[in-house]
Amino acid sequence: MLAVKRFTEKGNTMKNAKRILALVLTLVLSASVFLIPASAASWKYNSAYKQYKGKTYTVFGDSISTGYDPHLTPKLYGMGDGVNPKAFPELVASVTGTRIARYSYDGCRTKDVYSLLGGSVPKDGYYTEFLEKGIFVAMNRPLAKPAAIKKSLKKSSLVTMNIGNNDIFTGPLVMAALDIAQLSEVSSKAAELVEQAVKRGILTKDFQSMFNTLNTLGLTVVFLEAMFAEMGKAMTEMATYLPLVVSTIKANTNGELAIIGMYNPFRSVDTEIAGLKLSEAGDLTVKAINAFLKENAKVLGYTYVNVFGTECYYDTGEFQDTHPTDKGYATMAKKILKTIPHREA
Repeated sequence: MLAVKRFTEKGNTMKNAKRILALVLTLVLSASVFLIPASAASWKYNSAYKQYKGKTYTVFGDSISTGYDPHLTPKLYGMGDGVNPKAFPELVASVTGTRIARYSYDGCRTKDVYSLLGGSVPKDGYYTEFLEKGIFVAMNRPLAKPAAIKKSLKKSSLVTMNIGNNDIFTGPLVMAALDIAQLSEVSSKAAELVEQAVKRGILTKDFQSMFNTLNTLGLTVVFLEAMFAEMGKAMTEMATYLPLVVSTIKANTNGELAIIGMYNPFRSVDTEIAGLKLSEAGDLTVKAINAFLKENAKVLGYTYVNVFGTECYYDTGEFQDTHPTDKGYATMAKKILKTIPHREA
């Protein structure tokens, strides 16, 4: 009986220990749930990044790096002026102790960055019809001159660039619409639908409505063929202009250059187009671009930052929007800070 009693006591002791351990873990995890957002919200300077401190952090890219947030107005920030303190450049600047010089604008592609830097780039339909007549008008401000940008680069300890979204998604959509607009009056009306959908942020409902109309007009296959052809051209252009952008940046700065990969903004979207889910098509495309950026990092001499799992508003269902949530921006900032050279604790 004594042996049985001791076994029971031992069993009870183990149960109690498990309960205590579970309680301790619960408290620790609960504390971390509160502590992580609190520390992330402050994003204070960290001496591990002292090599960047006091210098300029130059930012190139599209609406993700301008700090686009559907909660805020105006929604088109153009070149950006730190209007969104939760965007990844603001968070990275806080930790590295740098001053932001932002040369990003909504709708920007790789070739457009090269143009900003003073490179010779022929203006295409996307630039003249979408940027000059749409976004640039909304910005109501001139783009920075190449000389000013290069002056900023010379003072920079850190440069980041996020590209690909407008190269591969928005650009080909707009260009395909312009392509089919030339076919007939009916396809011209279809092209207007595409432009409206793009200008509203490539929303799911707009997409569905757009393709329903294209189906009704018998133009779905025509548009998709045009779009895939334009995507092929866009990938070729990225391969052409990326080395030019990188070499120009590196010729004007000794700072660290990090190129940020893409996430799939349609990861949680089940919209189906001609039998192909938007989420699956997005995954295939994004992974191809990320592989291209990663493979060229050593060849061209930049740091590649993988942000594939970034949360966007489609993921949360709060908005039908492709841009990062606050959590998504924080994830991007952490990935950048983890990847760029710094002193490990």
